[in-house]
Parts: sequence; structure tokens; C-alpha cells
Amino acid sequence: VALRSVNLVDLSQSDDVLHVYNSLEISKYQQKIWMEDIIRKYSYGSYSDTNAKCYEVASYILQKGKIMDITTSLFNHSTTKKEDSHMLDFIHCNSLLFGHCRAAVNKDPSEDSCPFCQASQDTAYHQLLECPELKDSTFQPLASELYHATQLTGIAINNYAAELILPSSPHIQKLFIKRTQFLISQHDFIDSLPEHTEVKL
Repeated sequence: VALRSVNLVDLSQSDDVLHVYNSLEISKYQQKIWMEDIIRKYSYGSYSDTNAKCYEVASYILQKGKIMDITTSLFNHSTTKKEDSHMLDFIHCNSLLFGHCRAAVNKDPSEDSCPFCQASQDTAYHQLLECPELKDSTFQPLASELYHATQLTGIAINNYAAELILPSSPHIQKLFIKRTQFLISQHDFIDSLPEHTEVKL
């Protein structure tokens, strides 16, 4: 068994040797590939007025030197690591919380629909800002603030992550925290039900 530095090897490579990595090395590798993806997507050469806000977000993350690890928090609003993890699901949008991801992973198109309304494709954006069955008191304040912010910057509202990550958006961040806390509580409720139980929320 070989233990090698994550900085020297791509974990996705395939060979005949079993490699073992600790959680810190895996975290560093995850940050490495995220950083490379940010640099690739928002490099200076591809900068334009249409992605100005996203470029600003990318620059902020790169200046910090890291995205997240065990010592950092997503926002400075006294959230737990578990809450941060759930918020990241709604920021990067690739999570098994969402039907479109489950359908892709399980190769089962039947999993693509929203488990709450059963009427639309289940995405992070749908749960956060569209689903009629998930519109509680946390919905309208966040939707209104994001709509206003994206109208000013000219970016599409489904690129809401740009408005969340920058430190200049503490009010939107707090609304987003409340919204994701509610959404996760609804997921927890559905997960606690016996299989095949139908519930109208």
C-alpha cells in the first residue's frame, strides 16, 4: 500500500497500485480540482461583461486561497458544518438531494421529478425558488432579494450563487441560510416516512 501526497497524484488515475489517502489529503485534492475548474471557467481570457459577477466571485475565492476545509465556514453567520454542507449542495447544485442528479447517477429517469410537487424536474433552483409545495415564509424574502440583486447586476437569477458567496451580501446570505434550513427539514421529513407513503405538504 502506498501513501502519496495528494499534490503529486491525480486521484482519478488508474493503475495496479492501491493508494490510501487521509481525509486532509482528499480535502486538499478537492480544493485543487475546484480551483482549477474556477480558473478554467473564469480565466481573464474568457472574461466579459456578461459574467462579471461570476468573475468577481471567482476572484474572491482565488484570493482567499481556498474554498472550504474543516477550519473554515461558508458564511460568518454561526452556522454548523452540517448546515454549511447542505448550503453548498444548493450552491453547486450537484447533489443526490436533487432528482436530476439521482436520475443521472442511477440511470433512472423516473427519479428526475420533484418529490414534493411531482410536476417539475427536481433541481436546486426548483426547490429553492420555484416549487409551489415548498413556498413557506422563507421563500418570498429570498426570492425578492435575489430578483432585485440579479436585476441590478444583469445576471440570470438561476446564477444566484454569485450573489451568495461574496461577503457584500450578508442579508441575502442570512435569508439563504433560513431557506436551506427549511428545505432540509422537508427532506428529513420525507426520509422519515415509510416507503410508498404519499404526503401532501
